[in-house]
Amino acid sequence: MRVSDLRLTIVSFLCNSFDFRLPHTIQFTLHMSGIAPRFISEKDVEARRKTQEEEGVVEEPYDARSLYERLQIEKDRKQEEFEAQVALKNRVHRLDEEEVEYLQTLAVRQHKVELEKEEEIAALLREAQAHRPAPQVVPQSETPMRPSPVRSGPSQRALLANALKRPS
Repeated sequence: MRVSDLRLTIVSFLCNSFDFRLPHTIQFTLHMSGIAPRFISEKDVEARRKTQEEEGVVEEPYDARSLYERLQIEKDRKQEEFEAQVALKNRVHRLDEEEVEYLQTLAVRQHKVELEKEEEIAALLREAQAHRPAPQVVPQSETPMRPSPVRSGPSQRALLANALKRPS
């Protein structure tokens, strides 16, 4: 430890012990040197505790178990909650007679609605066909179709065969 750090430590201790205020520049130096945060007076602890009580912050009671044990217990608790949720979802539920009757009446109503829709669509189609004018029959002219002209020139295949001659 350097002499300057030792002096700062002593000054910090004396200031905190006797509730003496240092000028701002020295306080800043103490804070930046890392000495001030290491030492907390009992008054500061009490003041912090009072403000936390006023704000409603509750300190957790001391737990002597190791961190591993606490984390393991928390993990087991979460796993049990998850398994309980999954068990409730996978449980088979039998229907009562009232529920069965209700579901059957719903199915019958839905079937009736579908039949009514189909009947309405069929009636609209019949009505549309009845109002549509009959197609007019156009007699075909009795002119025979001309036969396609016969090519007199060489075919495309022959032209390509002449264009690509292989060396012999």
